[in-house]
Amino acid sequence: MFDPQKVCGYYVQLFRAAGFLYDRFTKQQIEQAFSAMTVRSLDCSVKQIIWNADLPFDLREECVRSMFHLFPAVFAMDRLGHTASMWWDAFCFDRECGIKRRERGGEEAMMQDVFFHTLSDALQLDSTICIGSALHGLEHLHHPETKQLMDRFLDASPNLDESLKSDAQSIGHDDPLWTLRK
Repeated sequence: MFDPQKVCGYYVQLFRAAGFLYDRFTKQQIEQAFSAMTVRSLDCSVKQIIWNADLPFDLREECVRSMFHLFPAVFAMDRLGHTASMWWDAFCFDRECGIKRRERGGEEAMMQDVFFHTLSDALQLDSTICIGSALHGLEHLHHPETKQLMDRFLDASPNLDESLKSDAQSIGHDDPLWTLRK
């Protein structure tokens, strides 16, 4: 048995200071650890912890917000295979599938707002990897303010890579990007 509150605190601590990982672990070990954090089948995964209703919402919110720090400290340096590009997907795709719905209100709507604001912050990083990952998460999140965020982002990013620009222009419309790509 494990203490979900302690595990949540450990995740926050890890995410806020993840730069040490490369000094202590191999790239393969880091990839495996991040992969395990995003699975639904592991009770102590981040994916399970942030939806554990026995934990106060503010702790789970802090955990999601702390994920931001992974990007400049870790993923901007190394994609770790598909880890960086799929990180937010692991948490936001449930909205694409209808498993999580804003219309239900409560914590589902509140957590969607937390992800939205965290992803909005990640868009400001000076890293193609980080921006691409944030766009991928926003694509699946289906937050009602996404279109407006994309418009502001595009206006503020005139020199954005063409591929990212194309993705940002498509996000916030009715069809997700993966249905538009051929």
